[in-house]
Amino acid sequence: MPRLHPSALAACFALLPLAAQEAAKMPPFVLTAGPTTFDELVPRAAAYLGWNVVATDQELGKAGTVTLQQPIRVDAAGCADLLTTLLWSRGLALTPLDVGKHLYEVVAAEGPKATTIMSRSLHLTPEEVLAKPNLRLFVTTIVRVQHLNAVGANNALRPFYSYNGNNRPGTGLILGSTGSNSSVILAGMQNEVANALLLLAKADQHAEKEPQPELAERLQRLEAKVARLEAAAKKDEPQDPAATRK
Repeated sequence: MPRLHPSALAACFALLPLAAQEAAKMPPFVLTAGPTTFDELVPRAAAYLGWNVVATDQELGKAGTVTLQQPIRVDAAGCADLLTTLLWSRGLALTPLDVGKHLYEVVAAEGPKATTIMSRSLHLTPEEVLAKPNLRLFVTTIVRVQHLNAVGANNALRPFYSYNGNNRPGTGLILGSTGSNSSVILAGMQNEVANALLLLAKADQHAEKEPQPELAERLQRLEAKVARLEAAAKKDEPQDPAATRK
C-alpha cells in the first residue's frame, strides 16, 4: 500500500483550518465510569472547551451525581453535547451570556431564572442547527418551505412536538409564523429543532411528489358539484298552489 511522505502529510495538515488543527491536537475529554458530581463535571468540561460557565449552588440545587457504567471519550464537539445533555437530564440548561467570550450560565428549568432559558435563545440558521444536531441549547430558527404552506407545516409538526404554558421552559418545540405563507419559526432545544427540521424537509419533499389535479379537471368537478346542488335546491322548492290547480 502506498504511503504519503511525512512532508506531504505536513503540507496537508497545514491546509486545514486552524480550529481543525487545534481540535486534532487536543486529547479526548474522558468521563470515567462511576459517579461524577455536577460540581466536578461542569468546571472540567468548561476547562476542556475553553469556556467560562457560571454554575451557582442555587441553580445546581439537588442535581446530585451522574453514574456511568462505561467511560466516555469525546472530542470538543462531543464534550459540548455531553455536557448539555447530562445537564438537561437533571432539568438544568446551559444558557449563553456572551457567546463571543465563551461565557455561559447553568439555569434550572424550574428555578427562579427559568425564563432566561428562552430569552437567551440563540438565533441560528437551519444549517447551523443541523451542524450540531445533538446539542441541547435553546435556539430559534426560521425555515422556508417550498411545497407546503406555513399552516400545513405547523400542522405537520404539531402532533409530534407541542409546547404549552404548563411545560417547563425548553420542553417541547414552539411553532410560530412569520406572517409569510412560506416561512415557519421553530424554537426549542437544538436537538429537537434539528429533528423537526429533518421531519419538515421530508414532509415538504413528499408534498412536492403528490400528484396535483389539473386546473381544468378541478373546475369540471366544481361545476358538476354546483349543478348537483342547484338541482337539489329546485327539487326542494315549495310548489305554487295556483300552478297546481291549472
